[in-house]
Amino acid sequence: MPKFAVGDHVERVGVLVPEYMRYGTIIRVIPNNVGDDVFYEYEVDFGNRMLGAFYEPQLRLVKT
Repeated sequence: MPKFAVGDHVERVGVLVPEYMRYGTIIRVIPNNVGDDVFYEYEVDFGNRMLGAFYEPQLRLVKT
């Protein structure tokens, strides 16, 4: 089961993440074929037409 859902606000994890791609919104959950929850992929919209696809360990939920 995916950890995040469409519409969740997330933050990318890591010290080398550029500020303009740090916070975004999940727009698509891409299922995995391996069967392990860690390999769910998430498409994230950072605004200004900036999109990226990341795995679950690369993201964390932003508390509102």
